[in-house]
Amino acid sequence: MNTADLLPVMALYCQKGVSNALAKKLLHHFKDPQEVLEASKAELSAISWFPQRLLPNWNWEASIAMASEQIEHMHLYGVQALLFTEPQYPELLKHCIDGPLLLFYKGQPHWQKRRWLSVVGTRKMTTYGQQQCEALVQALRPYDPVIVSGLAFGIDVTAHKAALANGLQTVACLAQGLDQVYPKRHIKIARLIEQQGGLLSETFINSGFHTRYFIRRNRIIAGLSAATIVVESAQRGGSLSTAEMAFSYNRDVYAVPGRLTDSQSVGCNSLIARQLAQVYTSVEDLVSDLGWDQDTLKVQTELPLRILEALKPEEQHLLSLFQGASNMHIEQLRSLWSEPNVNLASLLLSMELKGWIKPLPGQLFRKV
Repeated sequence: MNTADLLPVMALYCQKGVSNALAKKLLHHFKDPQEVLEASKAELSAISWFPQRLLPNWNWEASIAMASEQIEHMHLYGVQALLFTEPQYPELLKHCIDGPLLLFYKGQPHWQKRRWLSVVGTRKMTTYGQQQCEALVQALRPYDPVIVSGLAFGIDVTAHKAALANGLQTVACLAQGLDQVYPKRHIKIARLIEQQGGLLSETFINSGFHTRYFIRRNRIIAGLSAATIVVESAQRGGSLSTAEMAFSYNRDVYAVPGRLTDSQSVGCNSLIARQLAQVYTSVEDLVSDLGWDQDTLKVQTELPLRILEALKPEEQHLLSLFQGASNMHIEQLRSLWSEPNVNLASLLLSMELKGWIKPLPGQLFRKV
């Protein structure tokens, strides 16, 4: 979207008291964003559905100034915008009544891919949850979906990593503006996601952090996808709100069941018991439910060559330190590492995403 078209839309987005739904109605009524800005108070008051309480403080000067500032920030941070009327705007999200007027993004998401799947869960995942999440994404690989999640600790980042390792597009929905990444420990992962999908938000740059932003973010995660899968959740958690929003959008919701005694499965079991989610049993059943016809898919049988060939010399050297051992502790690797100017943790993360090693509990790593 070019700057000339973006400014009036952004100004409308900045106008105090204007919700996403109202902004969409105004754009539909006036056809052109500039005409909304040029409409007089008399014209607006004549519209039956326009909230009259907004008229006394209806002032474009401050909104245009704020919009111009945001556009400058977008150029500075390499952020692009997508209006809900544009063809590239995600089709499923377009049908959500409270879907964002504007989506801000970095990267090159394949907006028009048919298969989008949201995978969410607790920040405090167990080994069982990690295994289920990784196995789910790996098994989905032949169907080439876009994996959507929220870049949080635990299940979210595990889903993103699994998608990257399996050559799948992945989109991370952020609660804050795209000038920053939260949590900060996921900055490197975010850069990789940007190269193999995208980062997405509806929040202005320099907006800071507010808890209400996370709830808004969750509705985007739910709205983007044909189905949402909750892998693990305690009795309370953001992934439950995402599941409930997906259910309200008439999307398929699944939950990975767990033992009644497992605290991190209470939320999933509750979703199933309340009939807000189906029991996730297998990828085969999931694909059948969603109508993803395998006969029409281009099945991938091996990791993309570009991933297997991407080992740098220092990564090859690090891989050789395993010397056939099944597991290596990070301190063992540090003691053998002879290149102090190279960040060992960064190399391990890169090799994990390329599928050459697998992290294990207790700071252990296994050569795959």
